[in-house]
Amino acid sequence: MSRRLFILAALIVFALPTISRAAGTRSLTVLHTANTFNRIQEFKPFKQGPQGGVARRATIIKQLRDAHPNTILVSGGNDVMGTPMFAQYGGVASGEVMSRLKYDVALANQMDIMAGGNIEGFKAYQSVATYPVLNANLDLTNLPDLKVPGSTVLDVNGLKVGVFALSNERAVSLANFGQSITVRETDQVIKDNLAALNRQKVEIIILISGLGIDRDKAIADQFGGLKGIDIIVGNASGAILGDAADLPKGATPIGPYPMVINEHTNPVALVYGGQYGTYLGELNVTFDENGIPATWGGKLHFLGEAVTPDPDTQKYVDSLATGIVMDKIVLGETTGELFGSFQEYPWQENPLANLYADAFLEYGKPLGAQMALVNSGAVWGTFNAGKITLADLYRIQPFTNWLIVMDLKGSQLMAALENGVAKYGESAQQGSGRFLAVAGVTYAFDPTKEVGHRITDVKIGDKPLALTATYTVAVNDFMSNGGDDFTMLRDGSNVFNTGISITDLLQQYIKVHSPLTPAANGRVKNASK
Repeated sequence: MSRRLFILAALIVFALPTISRAAGTRSLTVLHTANTFNRIQEFKPFKQGPQGGVARRATIIKQLRDAHPNTILVSGGNDVMGTPMFAQYGGVASGEVMSRLKYDVALANQMDIMAGGNIEGFKAYQSVATYPVLNANLDLTNLPDLKVPGSTVLDVNGLKVGVFALSNERAVSLANFGQSITVRETDQVIKDNLAALNRQKVEIIILISGLGIDRDKAIADQFGGLKGIDIIVGNASGAILGDAADLPKGATPIGPYPMVINEHTNPVALVYGGQYGTYLGELNVTFDENGIPATWGGKLHFLGEAVTPDPDTQKYVDSLATGIVMDKIVLGETTGELFGSFQEYPWQENPLANLYADAFLEYGKPLGAQMALVNSGAVWGTFNAGKITLADLYRIQPFTNWLIVMDLKGSQLMAALENGVAKYGESAQQGSGRFLAVAGVTYAFDPTKEVGHRITDVKIGDKPLALTATYTVAVNDFMSNGGDDFTMLRDGSNVFNTGISITDLLQQYIKVHSPLTPAANGRVKNASK
């Protein structure tokens, strides 16, 4: 029986009393989140009220499940690390919390698999998750300890829903596992998974995607329709959809909710749910007798102060929070906001990334470092004005990385700077993590020029860069190993791992230099402006 044929047995109401299908149609509600980054507790962004937190999420999930019997809960990935909860409990905290909320399926994105800089955090997360964690396009055969399926079939009150998941196509470069992980060719992976799910006679197919908005649209256009993809739950670096009037002040949706591709021929519904657990998405779709989406609607639910936290979930969250002592250890203070998240402030110089670079250079100088380079993707948050605690530090530095000092030829340094602006203007997820903060060096770039020829000026102190000269540079081990496509750094010479973790380095720098004053910009200039 084709997955798109109507299931006659579903008409027997007394046999399946909870299925919400009218004759000839079927319905499904998809609740979704993405990019929660381990934000289990509520949080208060700068100049905003409390929001997010899994207890608020639990409240809305319960309400929507009561209203829509055919409901599944989906995560677009990036859930494992990002807060002191991960530093304290590893991946167990996210896995247990999401299991309590009864997630049905999640993407294992590259940031999940590399949580904390190795695979142990992900393994702990996966070990307690009661839902399948999927990734179809990463080849993990060289990591035999990891067993990550590519797809699953969910039984939603008798409705067979096939789900498969794809992480970013640049996952090897981003996750930086050297040659241990490769990425399978996307189109072929999609074809293989669609064929496999259709052999299992599923009626609806959902793709959980970390590919980015443009790729999601192209895939929907190519692979939607009969026996194809019906819904894409996306993970697109904080992107949100909907009517601005229905969203909190300052929110900027990129389109209607849902975004529908080929609405009048082979419709595919795309949804995105922001980040940090600020929203819970609700997508309602009905399908015609052939299994093609017929109607669609829904919205993002903002989890602000108006949403009362679920008491039982809040009690559990509070019990986790009592085990965290890092928020009681004060490292120093800052006189003003030190913003720096590459996702919130992509493609621009910022004071927190500059602080990273200053710290790298200060601790690298005794080993001969003349300059420091920091990939913006290393900076995961903002220090608000006032006291800085150890918990704050772990929020913005969730990785386990090390300070590396190495020698680079001027030509290699130029290649690194060019790589930093090669993807300029693309989404935060698709490349801004490579944008370089610097200390001991300044540079200018023109994004209107051809890739590879965008750097227009480089000064080491007050002297121009010499392509044949050798410079000693401080970086993190993510970059030195070629992460974010900094493959030219693999060819550096006299590479020395200092044994200083970036977290410890920043901790000491903050203590020594407190109170911190946000550093003035001017190290990086956009020559086109």
